[in-house]
Amino acid sequence: MFKGISWGAFLAVVLVSVLIYYLILAILYRKTLIAWFTKRLGGEKKSGEEAGEKEEEGISEDEQRQAEEALNELEVKIAQLRKVLAEAGKGADKQALLKRIADAMANYDGLHRPAFRHALNNFICQYTEEFCDLVIQEEELEELWNQE
Repeated sequence: MFKGISWGAFLAVVLVSVLIYYLILAILYRKTLIAWFTKRLGGEKKSGEEAGEKEEEGISEDEQRQAEEALNELEVKIAQLRKVLAEAGKGADKQALLKRIADAMANYDGLHRPAFRHALNNFICQYTEEFCDLVIQEEELEELWNQE
């Protein structure tokens, strides 16, 4: 039965079938493919229409820039806290350490953002135990932030 089919004919049918399959996929998922290739090739500037769509979704360039600045400020504060904890060392007094942490975090607006506040609390709880052999609870930090 299969002796009448040559390898060349078989490979030609397989090749055509695969091409048709991927052509159908490309047609069905063309928007995803275009977005992927645009991102992969370095991306082009958004046209006015696409930029308008992005703003309608709630993300403007100004908001994006502000978010990046806030994240950079958070990273700076975490570096300062790491320095404070490393300087305090293993023999640190808990109340003195909390005072130093409060001083380091003075006038930081990120404490009003729940995500940043939670990240800072987790960082402080984890690293005070590691660097200072002290256990600081999240509730203690919340009290500290509410005093400011």
